[in-house]
Parts: sequence; C-alpha cells; structure tokens
Amino acid sequence: MKKAAVRKVSVFLLLAAALVFAGIVGSAEAARQTFGNAFSAEVPEGWNVEDESDDELVNFTFSAPDGSARLAIMITPNEGWDAMEIAAGLANEMGGSTPVLDADGDATFTFVSEDGLNGEGFVVTGDEIVIILLGLGEGPEAEALANSLQFH
Repeated sequence: MKKAAVRKVSVFLLLAAALVFAGIVGSAEAARQTFGNAFSAEVPEGWNVEDESDDELVNFTFSAPDGSARLAIMITPNEGWDAMEIAAGLANEMGGSTPVLDADGDATFTFVSEDGLNGEGFVVTGDEIVIILLGLGEGPEAEALANSLQFH
C-alpha cells in the first residue's frame, strides 16, 4: 500500500475510533503486537484476540474481558469495490443505518449488535485493499486500542 494511502487510513481510523469509543484513555497495561504483515496495535492486558484470517482475508476480533466492547478489523484485497457498496451491504446485513460517505470516499454506518451493544462501522477503500473496522461498545481501553492501530 502506498505511504499516502497508509497515512490517510491511519488518520481516518484514529478519528473514527474517537467517534466509536467514549471516555478517557485508560491506564491498563497494553503491549504492542503485530498481526501478520497487515497491522499492529496496543492490546490491553486481558483482552481476547481471535484470529479468523485465511489466504484472502485478514480478520481479527479484539474483545474486552467483561464483554463491554469489541473491535473487529478485516482487510481484504480490493476487487473493484467502493466503500459505499461494501458499507451498504454490511449495514443491510446488520440492520444498521444508511451509510454516509465522507469527502475522502470512506463510508460509516451505525448498528446495534445481537447482544445490544451500540456499534459503528467504517469502510475505507484503497487501490489495493479494503479495510473494515467494526467497533462495539465503549470504554477507555477500547478507545486506546482503536487509537493505537497502525496499518503496514
């Protein structure tokens, strides 16, 4: 991925994370971990990390130990999709809101999970990849995790 695209994605996700998670950044210990050659993040102590990646899709879910928040990150090759098309499909599947497209061509939507957590979805498309970020719940550790994301 080109450096400008990485910078754009990183800035977008940092801003998006602030919208998803409310609160002040917590003081729990977090260790930076690298997930394949796709991204790294500071995972709060005690959080569960589930890897459902395959040859085509990078797919990680981070879950707070008390179930109050989850963050799912999916990265896949872009096969000509645009952000609105993907966001509309996800929002429809999840019973979410109509996606909104920003000036950069990135899409956001809101939804409520099956277990009642409020969530927000973000879809960022580049020439080579699509990044989907689904944030559920809220809390300072979740915000810190989302703000620590660095895409490679």
